[in-house]
Amino acid sequence: MPNTFGEAAVFADLTFHATNRFDIQMGGRESRVDVTYLESLQEGPWNVVVLGAPNPLVTPTKAVDASTFTYLLTPRFKLSDDLMVYGRLASGFRPGVPVVAAGVASVGSNPDKTYTYEAGLKGEFLDHRLAVDTSLYYIDWKDMQLQLFTPRFQGYWANASGAKSEGIELSLASRPVTGLTAPGWAAYNNAVLTEPLPAATNAYGVPGDRLPMTSRASGHLSLEQTFPLSSGVTGFAAGIVSFVGDRVGIFAPTPLREIYPGYRTTDLHGGVKFRLWTANVFVNNVADARGLLNGGIGYVPAIAFV
Repeated sequence: MPNTFGEAAVFADLTFHATNRFDIQMGGRESRVDVTYLESLQEGPWNVVVLGAPNPLVTPTKAVDASTFTYLLTPRFKLSDDLMVYGRLASGFRPGVPVVAAGVASVGSNPDKTYTYEAGLKGEFLDHRLAVDTSLYYIDWKDMQLQLFTPRFQGYWANASGAKSEGIELSLASRPVTGLTAPGWAAYNNAVLTEPLPAATNAYGVPGDRLPMTSRASGHLSLEQTFPLSSGVTGFAAGIVSFVGDRVGIFAPTPLREIYPGYRTTDLHGGVKFRLWTANVFVNNVADARGLLNGGIGYVPAIAFV
């Protein structure tokens, strides 16, 4: 029997134009979800292997059978034809994970919800040669679902009490001279627990501890130059630099967690365009940067990394 996810929903979205400069977008969604989870089922007497732990005579377990309502509210005000400010209130929902493993104090998770508060500015300047998109945000995460591991490295899901993600994002796109485009973005994000992990889990986490795999700083910058080669033929060359800041690993039984250093990658590509045809060459990760993605403390074996 395969895993299944079923959802039925009704939603509506409308925009009210109070004036030619001010409008409000409103939306709502009522949905009902039904999830079942089963990894392995043999013929005859059922022998289910779930997340690495044999668990005989287990029937398919229903994870979620409930309704939820989410909403969106976005007021916008145009300061000019090329500049506007906006706000956003929104909620989100994620179904839980069923009880699928035996012998763990907390082996399933309830649904979690997010409440997002955002304010931003979008506009174009210098005769449309510079576009700016920036925002401040705060996300309140209730009953956050986490994947944790037993000492035998059997995975299970549990709910943390609460977390938050707050930060700023800035996106720029510039066309300073003919043929040259320079888009880029930078972000700062502080994603941490706001309450300790429940005592029922076998992991340690207190308010202020960073969420797994979240970097505080990240960014991206690309430069692309186009140039004519002959009648109807255009050449282009581009370079892209991306940066991901340091991250911390999964929650472990002790306060000690793995730290993954930040890394930077550089990509190059170029080519020619002729009518509907494009030929290009590329080299990704020119400097052969090696970024650690997971492994170490909390994993088995602890000396293995990806």
